[in-house]
Amino acid sequence: MTLTALLLAALFLPDTAQVSTPMAREVRTPPQQALHIWTAGQVRCAGQAVPVVSMPRPMPRMGWTRNDPQPAVVYRFGIDETGRTVSIAQYPSAIAYLADDLAPTLAATRFTPGTVRGDCTVVFSRTVAPLTAAAPDDLIAYSLGSIDGRLPRTVYDRMFAPGSTCVGAPYPGVRTRAYPDYARLPAIPGERGWSMVEFDISARGRPVRVRTVAGTGEPALDRASLKAVQASRFADGMRVGCRYPYRQRPGIVAAPPMPPAPATTPESRCPVAWAKPPILRYPPAYNRRSIEGWAIVAFDVAPWGETGNVRVVESQPTADFGVQAMSLIRDARKVASAGATGCTERVRFRIRSPGEPAADQSDAP
Repeated sequence: MTLTALLLAALFLPDTAQVSTPMAREVRTPPQQALHIWTAGQVRCAGQAVPVVSMPRPMPRMGWTRNDPQPAVVYRFGIDETGRTVSIAQYPSAIAYLADDLAPTLAATRFTPGTVRGDCTVVFSRTVAPLTAAAPDDLIAYSLGSIDGRLPRTVYDRMFAPGSTCVGAPYPGVRTRAYPDYARLPAIPGERGWSMVEFDISARGRPVRVRTVAGTGEPALDRASLKAVQASRFADGMRVGCRYPYRQRPGIVAAPPMPPAPATTPESRCPVAWAKPPILRYPPAYNRRSIEGWAIVAFDVAPWGETGNVRVVESQPTADFGVQAMSLIRDARKVASAGATGCTERVRFRIRSPGEPAADQSDAP
């Protein structure tokens, strides 16, 4: 090759410093239905680790897998002299995906009584498990406290032990189904008690080899559930590995004491009557755990009756009760008047016992 040819070849060679390469594409996994499982970390108060006496398990929630990272959720709170949690608030305040059961879980948590503590924190971390890979115990816990929908049949069948002949249709015909006397059983405060019983069925339809395989660990409920299965009867035909759960309502977690109402002053009195009274709507996440609370809300009233400048003076055991109370005050209206400032409303959120009639649960000064 001549020198001229070499020079021409060099002119047409690509500049390696300017050669572009295809950019790597981000691989995004298609969303799948999944259980979001929350786990509480160590509780620390003023920097010191504090042992927990009891904490209910946060409810597994049904959602979707996501490609973006799911951050942990941090709560701040205090502990009163009885060992209960107070002044619970998410820090920083934000909307976390499928995290509405965390504050109620913390409200039902108990510590050793006798010492008042402040500046306490706990971090809840999340594990996301696709339904096809979720642990059977997590599937059982979700199915017994479900608020998001039913599990697909193929996933439901995974809650049975391998080799079960009770999986799929047809399920053994039930001739008699016995139940525990729940009214005589101690309820777990703030937590739905449940007991999963596994059993085989004899050729004559009698439960045999009855045993407890999962649950919240309440001995009285476990014993009563075993007796209920033993008293049940099924259609003839042998089966192995059948399962049945028994559930009871959560025990009521009473609210911390509300401070007494202060004597009103001319500036803070609000004699204006309600044209549209506040309608109490219980926060659903706390209703599910039978957790009571209260809030003291201050507000002003326009001459045409609209409420404004609504703010929370105090709420217990969590900030959520204050948020709910503000919402109901904003939706209410006073009768037309000269207007008023510094009005207050004391709102109590109370769980009614079965059969108890509804009542006004607010205390207007």
